[in-house]
Amino acid sequence: GDFGTVAVADDGTAWLGSAGSGIVQVTPDGSFTRYTRQNSTLQPSSPTNPDFVVVRGLDVEEDGTLWATNRGAARPLHVRLPGGTWQGFAPFSTGLLQTAYTAYDRLLVDGFGTKWIVLLSEQNLRNGRGLIVYDSGRDPVSTADDAVRFFGEAGGGGSGLPGLLITSLVEDRDGRIWVGTDKGVAYLVNNGIAARDPASNFVWPVNADERAYVLHNIRIEALAVDPANNLWVGTESGLWRVEEREGGFAIGAHFTMENAPLPSNKVISLEVNGATGEVYVGTDAGLVVYRGGVVAPAARVRDLKVYPNPARAAGGEVPRITIEGLVEQTALRIVSAEGSVVRELSTRGGSVVWDGRDGSGQPVPSGIYLVVAVAAGGEGTAYGKVAVIR
Repeated sequence: GDFGTVAVADDGTAWLGSAGSGIVQVTPDGSFTRYTRQNSTLQPSSPTNPDFVVVRGLDVEEDGTLWATNRGAARPLHVRLPGGTWQGFAPFSTGLLQTAYTAYDRLLVDGFGTKWIVLLSEQNLRNGRGLIVYDSGRDPVSTADDAVRFFGEAGGGGSGLPGLLITSLVEDRDGRIWVGTDKGVAYLVNNGIAARDPASNFVWPVNADERAYVLHNIRIEALAVDPANNLWVGTESGLWRVEEREGGFAIGAHFTMENAPLPSNKVISLEVNGATGEVYVGTDAGLVVYRGGVVAPAARVRDLKVYPNPARAAGGEVPRITIEGLVEQTALRIVSAEGSVVRELSTRGGSVVWDGRDGSGQPVPSGIYLVVAVAAGGEGTAYGKVAVIR
């Protein structure tokens, strides 16, 4: 038992890593296969129990290639090709990285197929040793064209890892690799060759308003990214939403037990449903779901869904008008019946909320308004209408 990590392939196959029972593959039809030392290259994690196999990290590439970390094993990294072939790899040794007493932990495969692997001290799993980035080249089984970099020193002054104990990894919609550490968050602008480029490094997000580092010296427990590319951060002091702003980043929201129905302020896990925008927040006292109206972008341009419609003003204020069906990046214009543009909005993700105000912040008068969404990627233009009634 004790399955602590799950990765799901594009075809719906789920891979479950356990603290002692190897890996279990669950196919969409419900059948399952267990992989241990008998039918894979996975190795025992205990010198006295050959059947005790610990798998801490799992992730799947687009073609179904599975990568797994095998704690305490002589070969701590393994790959399973789509055809079923397994291969194990000896510990990496590069620069300051010593192979002895290093435990391979969480694993992330980014959009380029590069592997990011969290390292812990085998002698004390509460001590972090940084992470390695591994490029397996064209042939994931052969090591002839591989490249490895080790990030094993704490940084300072806004660059490098804030701390060496890495608790979480996530890739955002711009391809940046975010790490959560015991000393704050940092990100690396990923160019796909981070394992081969000695100049690639992590930087600390700067608050666009205060010119200070965002969430610096705060222990991070979990990270997730929503369809609008907001970074959600779980900490011992609640849930934070970090938004990108001109000139840096900003705290968009901070939820605690005082202003939200969190069962506890200690947020230990996060997951985002990209189709609905729901943020699942796991705390040490239970689970809660946040619904913020951010949904995944549409795959193609189509007619927009605008609601409520009509939008009836109450007390002089127009309700929040939701516009859905947008593609990844869209320039949105709200146009009056006379043809004048009353508001322009830049969007990210599949939806946006209009507050019923014009560009100067004044409530728009009653009337019919055309919503024009021009896709930045050349996908086309979509339209919608909404009636505002005062």
